[in-house]
Amino acid sequence: MQAPPLTWAMNLRVRIGPEQPLGVCAEGQRGNYPILGGEFFAEELQGRVLPGGADLYLERGDGVGVLSARYTLQADDGTLLNVLNDGYLVMTAAGRAAAMAGTWPLPELEYQCRCSPRFQVGLGEHADWGTRVFIGTVTYPCVDEVHIDVFHIAP
Repeated sequence: MQAPPLTWAMNLRVRIGPEQPLGVCAEGQRGNYPILGGEFFAEELQGRVLPGGADLYLERGDGVGVLSARYTLQADDGTLLNVLNDGYLVMTAAGRAAAMAGTWPLPELEYQCRCSPRFQVGLGEHADWGTRVFIGTVTYPCVDEVHIDVFHIAP
């Protein structure tokens, strides 16, 4: 069996606020990162990331970060797309040590962050965004911004 090919779908540039720490929970260390805005670009639509929502981040006991972000996109044509994006942030030993010492963002060589975004969209011109399967790569170019490159898994 051959693996399905990936096709570029979207780039997201999401501005985030400072961590709102919840503290240690049963699952690990939790902190919320509010979504402040941003922009997105896709082949057939583009627009802005609406303020609101958050990444409800969890750092597990084994040092793996679990992303769980919920926010809304508004396309230039007015279409709203809810984003439900879950993923994992895995750091090298050096990356973990640097993060624990307060360094952020880390050089991209010190971590790997992958996600599986889902989109909720009303019936209409862009309804297919709610029926496709996506994966993404996440990078952190600065302390208050997240870049997500989203790819569609072709049928």
